[in-house]
Amino acid sequence: MDIAYLRKYKDSLYSALSREFAEFEKNFLLISAGLLAFSITFINDIVDLEIAEWIYALFIAWLLIAVSIGLIMFSFIKSAYASDELLTMVDENLKPFANKSDNYILSSEEETLVRNSVNPIYKTSKSCLKNLRYWSIGIFLAGLFCFGAFVGINIYDKKNKKKEENSITYKLKGIEKQINLNGMKLIITDTSIIIKK
Repeated sequence: MDIAYLRKYKDSLYSALSREFAEFEKNFLLISAGLLAFSITFINDIVDLEIAEWIYALFIAWLLIAVSIGLIMFSFIKSAYASDELLTMVDENLKPFANKSDNYILSSEEETLVRNSVNPIYKTSKSCLKNLRYWSIGIFLAGLFCFGAFVGINIYDKKNKKKEENSITYKLKGIEKQINLNGMKLIITDTSIIIKK
């Protein structure tokens, strides 16, 4: 390994750490922030919040999505700090060779020293960023599940309430009979008449 290769190695570490997470972070932020903005903006068009059930699921969903956005933003900052730390470590290892030419070949001991000082930082940073990414995804999916549960439950309840609104009940005593009329059902019992579509 020569000095020129070590400089290229430094650049490749920086770009590997930055490139790997930058695209994911941008796409994740776009999707999660878009979902959060959409759900906040259009929730009244989807569900009537005045009569909605399980309203806490909606607030938990928004909180989880916001936390996932915060985590992914933190991972972006962590990625930048990790890249800076790697650059600093490689530069520290290059200092003893400042007066050497780019063609100077490092001994195997010097090469091992450089790799042993840089690789643990690289591996630790990459592992930490990967864990932040997984936590962000998991928390986002939990928020998406809560939001879906809230909307699904309230749409299902709204549909059932409309069915109940279409039936009429009259109170009578002493009669029991059931009549079907072109898709409408008339049920007469000893205490009520129920008309259903």
